[in-house]
Amino acid sequence: MKRRLMIATLLLLLLPTLFISWVVSSGNGLRWLLTQVVLSQSLEIDTVQGNLLGSLHITGLRYHDDKIKITLDDAMFKWHPSALWQKEFRTEMLAGLKAQTTRAE
Repeated sequence: MKRRLMIATLLLLLLPTLFISWVVSSGNGLRWLLTQVVLSQSLEIDTVQGNLLGSLHITGLRYHDDKIKITLDDAMFKWHPSALWQKEFRTEMLAGLKAQTTRAE
């Protein structure tokens, strides 16, 4: 009985850790996160490549709300997430091709 309880406890601790690792370190995890959590009626993304631990390549990004409309055909982003521990947001590369921003009517 004690052994089963210990195994169940380890699984309860290990499974969320493995899941979070999969989401932040794999392209499939990132795509799942975007479809489940981030994407809404205001934000649309055609394709995403990369992961949250390093570099991202996004094509077909469209965002709109009551005040602004943003379209970005091609975006590349490379950052250092470990810098967040020092309360810094550090990017190595942030590039976008064919961006358009307009005020919503």
